[in-house]
Amino acid sequence: PQASARRLQNAAKHKRRGEASRISMADGVEETKAAPVDDAEPLAAPVDDAEPPQHIDDAELAKLRARLETLPPPPAEDASPEELARFREELREARASAPPPVDEEEAKREREELRAELRAMSTITGEVLVEGAVDAAIEDAPVLFSDVGLSFWGGVDPETGDVIDARHPLHGENVSDKILCLPSGRGSCTGSQVVLELILNEKAPAAIVLRDRDDIIALGAVVA
Repeated sequence: PQASARRLQNAAKHKRRGEASRISMADGVEETKAAPVDDAEPLAAPVDDAEPPQHIDDAELAKLRARLETLPPPPAEDASPEELARFREELREARASAPPPVDEEEAKREREELRAELRAMSTITGEVLVEGAVDAAIEDAPVLFSDVGLSFWGGVDPETGDVIDARHPLHGENVSDKILCLPSGRGSCTGSQVVLELILNEKAPAAIVLRDRDDIIALGAVVA
């Protein structure tokens, strides 16, 4: 850019004197002649309302730096025509090997299609004991699984959703907003009350999936 600016300044001087100007270009030499001009206009007028530079975040800056590393170094100011030709060829090859830009909308659509395929592959069928609202929050909820039955009465804290049964494999876990998968419930019928309190306290699982029918757990959801 500095060399180009110097060439343009020299050309402007020659133009004012009415002399022929020669401007060296990357692709060769172009010769132009101009008539004498006494009041030649300046090359560029000052701009007061220029747009401020756009901010580039760190991620975009890292991409630009990585892209620059793939480009050949610029030629010297006094490079020969052979060196300029070699630079143009290297630059053309670097651009051809650059990865295509990522279309965010297309990538998002592909992710959704993949998720739908995974859901179809892992679909199981069962009988609905208590129907609930299935929304995006439930579909994306994490799974909390155990192959040991759980007693909600004495096993789950209705105020926090924590599993407090010290002998259960899920001890210390929290059932809130998770898909709780169990073989069955266990123990006292007061577990229905704990399920009810969990729902009223908004600490209940997003869904409960059982291997065996359990009327005690279902009753708490029905009453809620």
